[in-house]
Amino acid sequence: MLSVTRRALPVIVTMAFAAACSGPAAAPSPSPSVAPTTAAPSPSTAIPTTLPSASPNANLAPAIPAPATVTLDSKTTALVVLDIINPTCTTRPACSASIPALQALIKKARDASVPVVYTNTAATNAIVPEVAPLASDVTIVPTNADKFNNPDFDATFKAKKVTTLLLVGTRSNGAVLYTAFEANVHGTPWSSRSMGSPARSRSRTRSPSGSC
Repeated sequence: MLSVTRRALPVIVTMAFAAACSGPAAAPSPSPSVAPTTAAPSPSTAIPTTLPSASPNANLAPAIPAPATVTLDSKTTALVVLDIINPTCTTRPACSASIPALQALIKKARDASVPVVYTNTAATNAIVPEVAPLASDVTIVPTNADKFNNPDFDATFKAKKVTTLLLVGTRSNGAVLYTAFEANVHGTPWSSRSMGSPARSRSRTRSPSGSC
Protein backbone atom coordinates (compact mmCIF):
# COMPACT_ATOMS: atom_id res chain seq x y z
CA MET A 1 0.00 0.00 0.00
CA LEU A 2 2.87 2.36 0.74
CA SER A 3 4.39 1.95 -2.69
CA VAL A 4 1.09 2.78 -4.40
CA THR A 5 0.66 6.00 -2.36
CA ARG A 6 4.16 7.21 -3.20
CA ARG A 7 3.61 6.79 -6.93
CA ALA A 8 0.24 8.54 -6.91
CA LEU A 9 1.41 11.61 -4.94
CA PRO A 10 3.18 13.50 -7.82
CA VAL A 11 0.09 13.13 -9.98
CA ILE A 12 -2.15 14.64 -7.31
CA VAL A 13 0.21 17.60 -6.76
CA THR A 14 0.45 18.31 -10.50
CA MET A 15 -3.30 18.34 -10.90
CA ALA A 16 -3.76 20.79 -7.98
CA PHE A 17 -1.08 23.16 -9.37
CA ALA A 18 -2.71 23.23 -12.83
CA ALA A 19 -6.10 24.01 -11.33
CA ALA A 20 -4.69 27.02 -9.36
CA CYS A 21 -3.17 28.62 -12.51
CA SER A 22 -6.19 28.27 -14.81
CA GLY A 23 -9.21 30.61 -15.10
CA PRO A 24 -12.71 29.95 -13.84
CA ALA A 25 -14.04 26.71 -15.10
CA ALA A 26 -16.88 26.84 -17.66
CA ALA A 27 -20.24 25.48 -16.66
CA PRO A 28 -20.52 21.87 -17.59
CA SER A 29 -22.68 21.08 -20.60
CA PRO A 30 -25.26 18.43 -20.20
CA SER A 31 -24.28 15.09 -21.63
CA PRO A 32 -26.66 12.41 -22.82
CA SER A 33 -27.25 9.68 -20.33
CA VAL A 34 -26.03 6.26 -21.26
CA ALA A 35 -27.92 3.23 -20.12
CA PRO A 36 -25.71 0.82 -18.18
CA THR A 37 -24.87 -2.33 -20.01
CA THR A 38 -24.26 -5.70 -18.49
CA ALA A 39 -21.25 -7.55 -19.81
CA ALA A 40 -21.86 -11.07 -20.92
CA PRO A 41 -20.45 -13.53 -18.39
CA SER A 42 -17.21 -15.10 -19.55
CA PRO A 43 -17.00 -18.85 -19.49
CA SER A 44 -15.57 -20.07 -16.21
CA THR A 45 -12.30 -21.97 -16.15
CA ALA A 46 -12.13 -25.09 -13.99
CA ILE A 47 -9.34 -24.96 -11.42
CA PRO A 48 -7.80 -28.32 -10.64
CA THR A 49 -8.16 -29.25 -7.00
CA THR A 50 -5.89 -32.31 -7.03
CA LEU A 51 -2.36 -31.55 -5.88
CA PRO A 52 0.53 -33.20 -7.74
CA SER A 53 1.84 -36.33 -6.08
CA ALA A 54 4.97 -35.89 -4.02
CA SER A 55 8.17 -37.05 -5.68
CA PRO A 56 10.06 -39.93 -4.00
CA ASN A 57 12.55 -38.88 -1.35
CA ALA A 58 16.00 -39.45 -2.83
CA ASN A 59 17.49 -39.47 0.67
CA LEU A 60 15.63 -42.60 1.80
CA ALA A 61 17.70 -45.77 1.90
CA PRO A 62 16.47 -48.71 -0.20
CA ALA A 63 14.78 -51.61 1.54
CA ILE A 64 17.09 -54.28 2.98
CA PRO A 65 16.99 -57.34 0.72
CA ALA A 66 15.77 -60.65 2.04
CA PRO A 67 18.43 -63.07 3.35
CA ALA A 68 19.91 -65.28 0.66
CA THR A 69 21.31 -68.78 0.95
CA VAL A 70 24.98 -68.89 -0.07
CA THR A 71 26.90 -72.11 -0.76
CA LEU A 72 30.65 -71.75 -0.22
CA ASP A 73 33.58 -74.01 -1.08
CA SER A 74 35.26 -74.91 2.21
CA LYS A 75 38.62 -75.37 0.46
CA THR A 76 38.80 -71.77 -0.78
CA THR A 77 36.76 -69.93 1.87
CA ALA A 78 37.78 -68.26 5.13
CA LEU A 79 35.57 -67.02 7.96
CA VAL A 80 36.71 -63.54 9.05
CA VAL A 81 35.62 -62.42 12.52
CA LEU A 82 35.82 -58.62 12.49
CA ASP A 83 36.61 -56.87 15.79
CA ILE A 84 34.40 -58.82 18.21
CA ILE A 85 36.24 -57.19 21.09
CA ASN A 86 35.73 -55.72 24.55
CA PRO A 87 34.85 -53.23 25.82
CA THR A 88 33.06 -52.46 22.52
CA CYS A 89 30.88 -55.58 22.53
CA THR A 90 29.88 -55.52 26.20
CA THR A 91 28.62 -51.94 25.88
CA ARG A 92 26.44 -52.73 22.86
CA PRO A 93 23.42 -54.99 23.54
CA ALA A 94 23.16 -56.07 19.90
CA CYS A 95 26.71 -57.38 19.98
CA SER A 96 26.28 -59.24 23.25
CA ALA A 97 23.05 -60.82 22.02
CA SER A 98 24.76 -62.05 18.83
CA ILE A 99 27.50 -64.03 20.58
CA PRO A 100 25.62 -67.39 20.66
CA ALA A 101 24.90 -67.19 16.94
CA LEU A 102 28.52 -66.29 16.24
CA GLN A 103 29.72 -69.23 18.37
CA ALA A 104 27.58 -71.56 16.27
CA LEU A 105 28.91 -70.08 13.02
CA ILE A 106 32.53 -70.45 14.14
CA LYS A 107 31.93 -74.06 15.17
CA LYS A 108 30.32 -74.80 11.81
CA ALA A 109 33.33 -73.32 10.02
CA ARG A 110 35.80 -75.31 12.09
CA ASP A 111 33.85 -78.52 11.54
CA ALA A 112 34.12 -77.91 7.79
CA SER A 113 37.88 -77.19 8.07
CA VAL A 114 37.34 -73.58 7.04
CA PRO A 115 40.11 -71.32 8.39
CA VAL A 116 38.93 -68.71 10.90
CA VAL A 117 40.77 -65.38 10.82
CA TYR A 118 40.29 -62.69 13.45
CA THR A 119 40.92 -58.94 13.34
CA ASN A 120 41.56 -56.57 16.23
CA THR A 121 41.91 -52.82 16.18
CA ALA A 122 44.67 -52.82 18.84
CA ALA A 123 46.75 -55.36 20.74
CA THR A 124 45.39 -54.02 24.02
CA ASN A 125 41.81 -54.99 23.11
CA ALA A 126 40.55 -58.37 24.28
CA ILE A 127 38.53 -60.53 21.91
CA VAL A 128 35.29 -61.67 23.53
CA PRO A 129 36.20 -64.91 25.39
CA GLU A 130 33.20 -66.89 24.13
CA VAL A 131 34.45 -66.52 20.53
CA ALA A 132 38.20 -66.24 21.24
CA PRO A 133 40.64 -67.59 18.62
CA LEU A 134 42.43 -70.88 18.99
CA ALA A 135 46.21 -71.06 19.05
CA SER A 136 46.16 -72.15 15.40
CA ASP A 137 44.05 -69.19 14.26
CA VAL A 138 45.50 -66.05 12.71
CA THR A 139 44.71 -62.66 14.28
CA ILE A 140 45.44 -59.54 12.24
CA VAL A 141 46.33 -56.56 14.42
CA PRO A 142 46.27 -53.58 14.35
CA THR A 143 43.52 -52.79 11.88
CA ASN A 144 41.06 -50.03 11.04
CA ALA A 145 37.67 -50.19 9.32
CA ASP A 146 39.20 -51.39 6.02
CA LYS A 147 41.14 -54.49 7.03
CA PHE A 148 43.01 -54.53 3.71
CA ASN A 149 44.94 -51.48 4.91
CA ASN A 150 47.07 -53.93 6.88
CA PRO A 151 49.07 -55.88 4.25
CA ASP A 152 49.06 -58.97 6.49
CA PHE A 153 45.31 -59.28 5.96
CA ASP A 154 45.49 -60.00 2.24
CA ALA A 155 48.77 -61.91 2.58
CA THR A 156 47.12 -64.33 5.00
CA PHE A 157 44.47 -65.36 2.48
CA LYS A 158 46.91 -65.63 -0.40
CA ALA A 159 49.07 -67.95 1.69
CA LYS A 160 46.04 -70.14 2.43
CA LYS A 161 44.87 -69.95 -1.22
CA VAL A 162 41.60 -68.40 -0.04
CA THR A 163 39.55 -66.68 -2.73
CA THR A 164 36.23 -66.17 -0.89
CA LEU A 165 35.70 -64.33 2.39
CA LEU A 166 32.82 -64.83 4.79
CA LEU A 167 32.80 -61.63 6.86
CA VAL A 168 31.07 -61.36 10.21
CA GLY A 169 30.95 -58.33 12.49
CA THR A 170 28.66 -56.07 14.45
CA ARG A 171 28.91 -52.83 12.45
CA SER A 172 27.41 -53.08 8.98
CA ASN A 173 28.44 -49.45 8.38
CA GLY A 174 31.97 -49.97 9.69
CA ALA A 175 34.39 -52.87 9.29
CA VAL A 176 31.85 -55.06 7.46
CA LEU A 177 31.08 -52.37 4.89
CA TYR A 178 34.63 -51.16 4.22
CA THR A 179 36.26 -54.59 4.14
CA ALA A 180 33.53 -56.00 1.88
CA PHE A 181 33.90 -53.04 -0.47
CA GLU A 182 37.68 -53.44 -0.64
CA ALA A 183 37.35 -57.19 -1.20
CA ASN A 184 35.10 -56.43 -4.16
CA VAL A 185 37.65 -53.95 -5.52
CA HIS A 186 40.31 -56.65 -5.24
CA GLY A 187 38.08 -59.07 -7.11
CA THR A 188 37.50 -61.36 -4.12
CA PRO A 189 34.01 -62.87 -3.74
CA TRP A 190 32.57 -62.24 -0.31
CA SER A 191 29.55 -62.86 1.85
CA SER A 192 29.00 -60.62 4.86
CA ARG A 193 26.94 -60.89 7.98
CA SER A 194 26.51 -58.09 10.46
CA MET A 195 25.13 -59.88 13.51
CA GLY A 196 21.44 -58.98 13.86
CA SER A 197 21.15 -57.99 10.18
CA PRO A 198 20.33 -60.00 7.03
CA ALA A 199 23.23 -61.59 5.19
CA ARG A 200 24.52 -59.91 2.06
CA SER A 201 26.66 -61.45 -0.62
CA ARG A 202 28.48 -60.45 -3.75
CA SER A 203 30.29 -62.80 -6.09
CA ARG A 204 33.02 -61.62 -8.41
CA THR A 205 35.88 -63.50 -10.00
CA ARG A 206 39.40 -62.61 -8.90
CA SER A 207 41.65 -61.35 -11.68
CA PRO A 208 43.80 -64.07 -13.30
CA SER A 209 46.97 -62.71 -11.74
CA GLY A 210 45.42 -62.83 -8.26
CA SER A 211 47.09 -59.56 -7.40
CA CYS A 212 45.42 -56.77 -5.43
